[in-house]
Formats: sequence, structure tokens, C-alpha cells
Amino acid sequence: MAAHNKIDLVADTDGKTTDSFAIQAQTFASTVSFKKYCVFTMQTGEVIVLPKPSQVSNSKILQMGGVTNYPPAVDGDTLILGSEAGRLVKFDETGTIIWDKTMPGPITAGCTVMGEVVLVPVGSLDNQDTSGVYVIKAATGEIIKSIPLDAKYVFQPIVAWNRLFVEYGDNIDFKKRTLSCYGRPPDPVDVPQIRMENNNFTAEVPYKSSIYKLVNIYNTGKTDLMMTFSSDPFLSTTINQVSLRPGERFTLTILVSAGNNKPGNYTGQIIITNTDSKLGSQQLGIVTANIIIKEKPPEPQLCLDNNYFNVELPYGGTVYESVSLYNCGQTQLDLHFSSDPYLSPNVSRISLRPGQHYDLNVLVNAGSQNPGKYHGLLNVINNDSNYGEKQLGLISADITIRQQDVPPYPPYNTQATWASDHVRISWSAPQRSSTEIVGYIIYRYVNTLTDSGSPTGPQVTRYSYDDYSIQHGMTYAYYVVAVGRNGKYSDPSNVATVTIPVDLPPVRNLTARVMGFGNAQVVLSWEYDQPAMFRIELNGMVIGTTMDNSFTDHNPGPTKLRYTVYPTQSGTTGPGSSVEVDLTPAPVELGPINNLTARVMGLGSASVVLTWQYSSRDNSRVGFRIELNGMMIGTTYDNSFTDHNPPRERNVYTVYAFKDSRTGPPSDVVVDLSGGGGEPPPGGEFPSSHRPAYPYWI
Repeated sequence: MAAHNKIDLVADTDGKTTDSFAIQAQTFASTVSFKKYCVFTMQTGEVIVLPKPSQVSNSKILQMGGVTNYPPAVDGDTLILGSEAGRLVKFDETGTIIWDKTMPGPITAGCTVMGEVVLVPVGSLDNQDTSGVYVIKAATGEIIKSIPLDAKYVFQPIVAWNRLFVEYGDNIDFKKRTLSCYGRPPDPVDVPQIRMENNNFTAEVPYKSSIYKLVNIYNTGKTDLMMTFSSDPFLSTTINQVSLRPGERFTLTILVSAGNNKPGNYTGQIIITNTDSKLGSQQLGIVTANIIIKEKPPEPQLCLDNNYFNVELPYGGTVYESVSLYNCGQTQLDLHFSSDPYLSPNVSRISLRPGQHYDLNVLVNAGSQNPGKYHGLLNVINNDSNYGEKQLGLISADITIRQQDVPPYPPYNTQATWASDHVRISWSAPQRSSTEIVGYIIYRYVNTLTDSGSPTGPQVTRYSYDDYSIQHGMTYAYYVVAVGRNGKYSDPSNVATVTIPVDLPPVRNLTARVMGFGNAQVVLSWEYDQPAMFRIELNGMVIGTTMDNSFTDHNPGPTKLRYTVYPTQSGTTGPGSSVEVDLTPAPVELGPINNLTARVMGLGSASVVLTWQYSSRDNSRVGFRIELNGMMIGTTYDNSFTDHNPPRERNVYTVYAFKDSRTGPPSDVVVDLSGGGGEPPPGGEFPSSHRPAYPYWI
């Protein structure tokens, strides 16, 4: 986008500016997308590329030297652009010119690339005879031919259907323009032609109904036809497409539909279109219909008598009830019925003329339903050509089914599940029963079904029961019995078993004692109220098991120890209890350096040799850090150190003993190499002190 004499290139993801360029004017021609760039052509003749290619130093890659009001044409990896000064240039995104030509007149619009050639619109100035479309080679810019046009302004040429289309004339008043087409005209004998019979008709259609009409189509031309048909809300075809050879006839079946429209007059159309490889899509004809939707017919009506009744039946019993049906409307009725488990008619369909009646026998069937109260429904439905299927009446009945003096059916799907502190027993009610059920009794066996089963509690009316009187490690079996209102018990349900997991609490009063010196031992002890195997872990690793309430670790490490004791039984592990013991030895302090001395060795570039004595308090290996004038110059594990490049000045050497992160006290020795007084003999030793030591040279 351009604003305030600047072009901004923004990202399509977040709208942030990714590149920009300052311009001379605010107006510019259309932008073209080329590779990964946007190419801007300014009216002042500048060509700008954003983002700036890495091969150039400036986004302005070209100056056309004349007005350009249109974007460049893309030819593969290059661009072609002309100006009103008649300059035509082929270049790439870096501004490198492939060829540069001067056309006979001003280039008045954008060029069109067509394969290996470029179509260039050229106008005229001062009545010069230069106007036309020039065909040039895209590779070299050589003019192959031109199509002369009598106009001052020529617009961009377009190529379609193997023909050239170009508009030319006045640049402002479009009414003073001419559109010309160049190419081979179609052969008159090849123009598709049809003749139709009955393609303009009147149709009377019943309300919300439809009818069919036939239209004959003849191919009277010389070419094959591939016809398609477009429908509207009133007219539609049974097929979407048909092919027709010259001289052939096709009978088109058309559905004329009233839909949901009100009675009245309407017009429908079907457009017949042919698709030709040379001429494209072309309309060949129209089928037109004057549609008269007739008045709405009378609605069907049905009157019923005794269509609601109360019935009492024994279990599994049946009875017939009579319902009177009467056609109280003006149209024929074609009735059928939708049944349910309780009500069904003695016939499936009935036809009634206006004024006719029929006594329908309805079977009321208790079937295998449980004793109780039920409601039956029977829908009376009419099928009409105008109104379709429609419910005209309803037969309903309140049905009471009496119970029999027999035991209820047993429950099923009994399940027993352990739920943390109780057993949940659940079951499903019988799917059918001849006796009303008033409750359920749950029976329990301990360990085996050969034990004498006993009820777990009082009779319940829900479909689940929670048993809390259980012991861990035991297996229980349950079944359920239904109790009828008549006091009779059902057979037992299926048996459900459950095993209560072992309950292992953590050990109590876990203690740890360290026994002995040197190679010490750790003795663990604890309390537990039931027999169990105990697993002992040290820092997360198993080190042993025991059936006793104590355990001895004979090889504890010299570090922090965490012992955890877990009770186990029959594959079950209880929660762990932990105790910590710290056997980490106390750190030994490091002593000072003893007998630190310094010797100056050699002439000229002398060396300083430091020696000392040290005795470790715990007989462990100790390192030494050497500092010169407060700066560390080395470390060693020996009792000596040589400084090969001592500075010629007063030097203070400091030696520390160190181990891990601990450091002992410092020891110092002074060596003065600045050339002061004193001439110790070569190889002379300087004792550890803060007094200066002098070199043996002057």
C-alpha cells in the first residue's frame, strides 16, 4: 500500500510492515505478483520491487523514461513492460534488461503474453498511421507482424477460443470504442440448430400435485449436440443432459409441479443449452408453460363413535371393542391404522365413500405385560392424492391388567462389586411378571455356596444394596429373590461373587539404631498386629524381606539413608513407613602449608621453584593452589611448583591446600626480582616470611 509518498509491503498474517520504499508520487499503476515479489509500476516510469532482491542495492530496479499506467506482463522468469514513449523492455526482478525495443508509436495498455509471442497494443500520435496490435517474439523482441487499427488508443488484447479480441477507440468515452475479433469465423453449416414441438403449452395442475408433459426436440443442424436443461420451481426434466446426432429426435419428459403454491396462473421455463468445443456454451431454445394451479379440493373428514373406552383384562387375556367410523366429508377415504402392543384392528385398510360408515373391531390384548395400568393408542390415517397421508382420528383405551396368584419371575443381571469399605449388590427387575413385585431380598453365602445362605438385611424396594458386614480376605456370593404382592417368592437370580482384598495398614513405631563403630550396622524395628511379610527398601531399592518385626542392614553406606518398610500378603502390598539415618562423616579441616621456601634458578630468564611440606589429617589426597600477587597461576598435587616466567618485581607467592570445596589457610613467601640490594648465592633458598628475598644478579 502507498501512503505519504511511501510504499509499504505488509504481511498477510499480522499486517506488520515487512519492507518499504520512498516514492516521488503517491499514484502508481496496478501491482503484479511475480515469484516472491510485488512489482510496482509508477506513473512516472519507475519500476519498484518489494521485498528488495538481495542482488540489488535499491528497490527501484528500472526507469522506463515515460508514463506507465499498467502493470508488466509476466513471461516465465521475466517481465515485459511498455511506456507511452514507445519503449518496450524485457527485464527480470533485479532490473537486468534482456532486450530493449522502440515501438512505432506509444504503448497505450498492458501487453499480453501468448506462448512464444507477445501482443503489444500501440496507439498513434499526431495522426500517424501506427495504431494496431503488434506481434513480437518474446525471446528477442523482433516484430513478426501487425494488425492495423484506425484508433488513437488501443486497449490490452485478449486471446480466447483461439481468437483475438481487442478494443480500440476513445480513451475516455466508452461509447466511442470498437470491439473487434480476429480469427477464423465459424462455418455457417456448423452452427448448432434444433426444432421443437409442443415447447409452448398450457397445463392445468391439481392443488399440490404434478403432471407430465412431452416435448419433441429435433437436431436440424450438422453437428452433434450435447444439451443440458435448466429447471425452475415449476418445470423440471427427468434427465439433466442428453446427446443428439444430426437428424435425430429426442422426446423430453417434463414434470409440471404445483408445489406449495396457491391456486392461480404461473409461468415456467426450461432453457436448453448446448456445449460445443468451438463455440462454447450456447442457448438453443426455451420451453415455456402457462401453468394453472386448480383450486384446493375439499379436505377429508372422519367422524368416530366409541373411540375411547376402559378395559379390565386378566393377565394374558384379550377382548374386542367396537368403534364406529363414518365418512362425514365430501371426498373418498382410504384409511389404514398404526397399531401398538395393546390395540390392533381386525382389518388393515378401509375405503369409505362420502356418507358411508364402518364398525371397526379393535382387539385389546394384555399379552405378556406385567399386571398394572396401561394406555393403548390406535391412529386412523387417510391417504389422499391431494393432501398425502394425514391422521384423521385417534382410538385410545385405558387398560388394567389383573395379576395372577403365581410367583414373580426372578431378577437377573445380579452383580457384586467391592467399593472401598462395602460390597455393592445390584440387579435388574424381571423383564416380565404375572405378579406385581413389592420388594427384593438379598441372600449371602460366605466363601462357598455350600454354606447356609442368609438374608443380608430387610426387604428392599430399590435395585441395589450395600453390604458393610464383611471381613477382609473373605469371598462372598450373593443372589436376589423377588417378592410378589401375593407374598410369593421368585426363584433365585444368578449368583454374583466378590473377594474382599486383604487390608494391610502401615507398620507402626518404625525406628532405626546405628550399632558399632567403623563398619557400623543399622538395626530397624517396628510393630505390626497381624502376620505379614515385610519388604525393606533403602533409598528406593529393595535390600531384603523378613517375616520378623526387625531387620539389620550390615553394610550401610556413609551417606544419608532412607529405609522404607512395606507390609505384603498374598500379592497385596500395604503403604510404606519410612525412617532416615544420616551416616555422612563429618568433613576434616585442612591444615596450613609447612616449610614453604622459594629458590631462584638460572641466569637471565630465571625461574622460581617453590617447595613445601604438608601432612593430611585423614590421609586423603590433597591438592595445592598457587597464587602470585593475588592471582592464581596454577594447581598441583605435588609438594613443589616452578614459576618459569616470574615478573621482575617484588613477588608474593601464596600456597593453599584444597580438597573438594574446602580450602586451608594460606602460606606466603616473598621473592624480590626488582634488582634491589643483596646477593644471595646462586641456588640460594629464601625462607617463608614476609621479608623480601633478593636476586643474585645485578
